[in-house]
Order: sequence, then C-alpha cells, then structure tokens
Amino acid sequence: MRWFDRTASLLDRAVLASRALRGATDDRIEAMQAEERLARLEVLRERYGDPELLLPGRFFAHGGPIDPVVRPFSRGVDLAWPSAYVPWNPDVGPAYLAKDPANATAHARVYTGERPGPVIVAIHGYSAGRAGLEGLV
Repeated sequence: MRWFDRTASLLDRAVLASRALRGATDDRIEAMQAEERLARLEVLRERYGDPELLLPGRFFAHGGPIDPVVRPFSRGVDLAWPSAYVPWNPDVGPAYLAKDPANATAHARVYTGERPGPVIVAIHGYSAGRAGLEGLV
C-alpha cells in the first residue's frame, strides 16, 4: 500500500470518527419510527430494484456533446460544463435541482503527467461527501 493510500484511509477514518463523536446524524431519519424506515426502504427497493434499470440508457440517460471550460492547475486541467442531468427519480429530481445552482454544472479533473498511467473514473455521487474534502484526498 502506498503512503497516500494509507493517508487517505486514515483521513477517512478520522472524518467518520469525528462525525460519530459529534453525533452527526440525519434528523429526518432519526425522527422516523422503525416501521416508517422499513416502509421507505421498501418503496426504494421497488423503485430501484427493477433489473431493466441496468440496461444502457434506462437509469442514466445518454448525455449529449459538451463544450467544457478548461482551467489548468498544477498537475492537469479542470473541466466544467453545463449539465443537462435530471435525476431519474421524480421524488428527488426537483429538490436536487433546486437545492444548489452548482448542481447544474458538471466537473471533471484530468491529471496529466510525462508518463502514461492507469485511468481512473471516480464519480462523486449525490450527497456522498464534501467536494472540497474529496478534492484534497
């Protein structure tokens, strides 16, 4: 394991421990009784459990061409372009799109170097963390 893998792992554990110590929870979920939680999970299972969603173009619509704004940084380039993404789930879509105008912009970071290397595509999912912290990691 490389030093940065160990460092990232330690940072992940530290952030999770910090959240646990602060009692960071989702108040909406904490307020639910067990029966309500199970009922909501059942709705999600029914909605997302359809094997048809695994077929190309079913869950994620095919994107069109992009014309990104390119900004160099010390180890590569950052790309940004208007996103036409609309969440598949109509119960989530309007809130997601209204929550933060930044959700209407897609971003990619391309690291470049003198030698070719492996390609990694990392997709930061909805509500999956803090973008600023993820960039540091």
